[in-house]
Amino acid sequence: MEHLWRTSRRDIVKGVDFTVLQIRCDDLIESDHVGERQSVITNRDRNCLACRLTSGCGLIGAGLYVAYQSKKFNRKPGVIFMYSFATTLGLLGTARILDLPPFRH
Repeated sequence: MEHLWRTSRRDIVKGVDFTVLQIRCDDLIESDHVGERQSVITNRDRNCLACRLTSGCGLIGAGLYVAYQSKKFNRKPGVIFMYSFATTLGLLGTARILDLPPFRH
């Protein structure tokens, strides 16, 4: 089924002539996926145990690093922010390993 949007109206704005002739909606939808390629990388399963362990441990490690580096701050607001960020990274890593939301589909 071909959807067409037609108009024969001419709009003139500040001396520029805009004429909308005919646009196929199907072409507009397909134009969004021009750069997408089908390959082994785009089709792989991202919920396998090895993927979850790698990314989860990476997030937990980043959280531990941020918590360790927060000891260098002398001001209390900076330390509180760093510990909060480290806790968030650690919880996201745990959620990724256990396949909990926001990572569950």
